[in-house]
Amino acid sequence: MLLIFIAVKNNMKNIITKNTKILIVSFLTIYCFLFLGSNIIFARNLEVNYPGLNTNTVEQTYLPNYIKYIFNFAILVSISIASIFLVIAGIKYVTSTGKPEKIKEARSQIFSALFGIVILLSSYILLSTINPTLINLDLPVLQTFSIPPLPDFPPPASPNYPNFLWRIAEIADSVKKTINNPDKGIIKTANNIDSYVLNCDCQNTHPSCVCIATGDTNLKTNETYYINGQCNAQYCYSQKPEEPCPDNNAIRIEQQKIIALLSEIFYYRNRATSENEDFSARIKAIEKDVSFYNEQIKKQPEKEILDGLIQKRDNLISQKSLYQDLQKNLANLSIFINEFEPLITGEKGVSKLPNDCLKGVKEKCQGKCEGGCHNEKKCAPVSCEGGNPCPVEEIKKRIQEMDPLKEKISKVCDNIIEIIEKIIKL
Repeated sequence: MLLIFIAVKNNMKNIITKNTKILIVSFLTIYCFLFLGSNIIFARNLEVNYPGLNTNTVEQTYLPNYIKYIFNFAILVSISIASIFLVIAGIKYVTSTGKPEKIKEARSQIFSALFGIVILLSSYILLSTINPTLINLDLPVLQTFSIPPLPDFPPPASPNYPNFLWRIAEIADSVKKTINNPDKGIIKTANNIDSYVLNCDCQNTHPSCVCIATGDTNLKTNETYYINGQCNAQYCYSQKPEEPCPDNNAIRIEQQKIIALLSEIFYYRNRATSENEDFSARIKAIEKDVSFYNEQIKKQPEKEILDGLIQKRDNLISQKSLYQDLQKNLANLSIFINEFEPLITGEKGVSKLPNDCLKGVKEKCQGKCEGGCHNEKKCAPVSCEGGNPCPVEEIKKRIQEMDPLKEKISKVCDNIIEIIEKIIKL
């Protein structure tokens, strides 16, 4: 084909030798056989199973397979026919030396065949580029799932205890751990604050030294004649955040932590209150069932059935009593948790008292200065004294008030879990 284009471009009509003609004809013949043979081999992969009398074959053959088969087969047949016409036109062109009309006709057939092949290939490439599914025509794959086999026996009955008992047990256990956890509980955090505050001291602050002038006053002119001055410390102050407490950052972290822990037990308190409100309806339902069994007991003459009814009624009465005890303990738990709030976040709570350390510096710390004024040695600060300016005693008092409250909450939580275990056994 390359030789044909070169010959057409350079108008080499009269210089094609006999050997050249034989070479071109041989090349076109080999090309035709190779191209058609490859098409036939490739077309074998496009065959689909035609529907037959066998139902399996019919089920495996779908309409998209036919459309895909016809489309690809039409493309290959069209290209094969165009290739045959291209070979014939090439032979005409080679054998038409000296005849302008036949050369023109053969050239027109060559370009027509090439143009047809280009259109066929371009359409196929264009469709596959835009959307490959336009030429694949595959059916969507359905997700398969297996149906579980039916059980040979009915499923077991539901537990004899409802889920709300487990929720209440979780509340009691979580509140107890949040308060008594030896590593990060409320009591442990409060003790950490106390230990850090004990390290605060007025010696970590600085005195503010000034000269106070003294003199005599002229009664006529009301003017004071300054004779000398005295170097005194007006107050002590902190230059850095870690003054007067070297563990100031640790104190701030523990303050935030204890507030977060209080919010956590408030969350469980709200859950306990919500669960407690549902008990009234549960107790009423039990009372209704007890009334039903009482009516059945009056009507039942047979002793065996009567004993069974009495046992069920007594179990319901015991369950009602346990529900009432659980209701009381949940109410007490909410009350005791509320009592923690002023001890932690109140005006004199553990989380706020360390903030009064700076206030105590001005009130409790006493400064010392040295030197004098005017011609004497310069007035300069020496130190501050006065011990710990923080409200240490008040912090200890809040922690001491937490101890009995902690015991009450622990006991209530233990009672709640014990009652739940009795209800489950019942």
